[in-house]
Amino acid sequence: MSEAFSSFTDPDGHFVTEFQSDAFDARVFELYLSAYFSASGFAVDRTHARPDFVIERDGLRAAVEATTTNPSQGGVLGRTAARIEDLDTPSEITEYCDGELAVRLSNALHEKMRKQYWNLDHVRDAPFVIAIETFHDPHALQLSDTALTQYLYGLRAEAEMTDRGELLVGSSAIATHQKATKVVRSGFFDQPETERVSAVLFTNAGTVAKFSRMGYLAGVGGRDVHILRRGTAYDPDPDAMLPRFFQYDLDAAPHRETWGEGLVCVHNPNALHPLPDKYFPDAVDSRLEDRQVISNYQGWHPVASITNVVHDRWRQKPRPMTKAVEIRSIPKQMFHEFVAVVPGAGALFHEEVWLEEASGAFLGLIVRARQDGDYGFAVFAPDQDRIFHPIENRFNFPTRPQAAMGVWNHITRLLSGRQRVFRR
Repeated sequence: MSEAFSSFTDPDGHFVTEFQSDAFDARVFELYLSAYFSASGFAVDRTHARPDFVIERDGLRAAVEATTTNPSQGGVLGRTAARIEDLDTPSEITEYCDGELAVRLSNALHEKMRKQYWNLDHVRDAPFVIAIETFHDPHALQLSDTALTQYLYGLRAEAEMTDRGELLVGSSAIATHQKATKVVRSGFFDQPETERVSAVLFTNAGTVAKFSRMGYLAGVGGRDVHILRRGTAYDPDPDAMLPRFFQYDLDAAPHRETWGEGLVCVHNPNALHPLPDKYFPDAVDSRLEDRQVISNYQGWHPVASITNVVHDRWRQKPRPMTKAVEIRSIPKQMFHEFVAVVPGAGALFHEEVWLEEASGAFLGLIVRARQDGDYGFAVFAPDQDRIFHPIENRFNFPTRPQAAMGVWNHITRLLSGRQRVFRR
């Protein structure tokens, strides 16, 4: 962070004071954007007090203003705010994202709209972008861009898995978002003057954890830390019901992390000054086509992750290497090439998600009970004849994500051991 700050221009002179006080998260996000732009081939101009950045790449100049959602001290949100860690069911999480989260995002974006940056001489006739990150709740960074994208386009994505294992995706219109007595209109990009906003840039990774990982990979710091990363990532399988699960030790990272990893650029279809795809390197470009949100991925994209930075008690001897783990969805037909269908099981359970550990050592299956609707999982491993059979199963999970976490954790524990063949 000190290295990034060494080339950081502070035109209004407030950065250090706010970084050391109640605007810490917002200033870290600003420092992250500066590091990203500088490392991604942009010429960065910070000579103006506002907006935060004027950038140029491949001959195209754009202006970027950063904002964050922050804890509410009063008003409706201050009195009625929910705690994300208390949300247990998918319906509660969906209600939160459709309601409180969308309202908070709306407030932050409209606050920047009132500044009318596009009237400034150095912004006029250039694309204008609002960059946003959520810091209003300790767990807000575990939420993806879904709520933001739905609010910007006024459309809710809907998905349904067929019995053949194919994912059907559609959308429905959203009129408003509401939290208690606070109601906001959905479809930000269809509202007055928002044609001035070319795109909204989102990330949940502009954090201290990002600087920790990038610094560690660059060799900055002492030898007395050990860093592990665990989370979920985009699955390119068009029929995937779940993101991919990953876990790795930074000493054996399976890929080269970039500053832009985790960024999402949501384009305004009504923009006066549109931006081309891939203007922001490594970012996902999301656009509206025929009332469907189409996202173009430039590479591996984490949905959310947790970084554990711990004191390294092994620093005086070789570190124990932690195997990189990736668990991904596979087609139903492929799964059943290894696992036979159990006669009569279809009357009790509906198969929903088919999973494979990347090396092929273990398979997973998530099912839903037809009688009570609860979820369960089974983990499969090969026997001495390379025939996969169940070695673990659990039931009575109220939600699919909880069942997924169960199978991910169980396979991860199996991978930490040596055994890969399980005799019947």
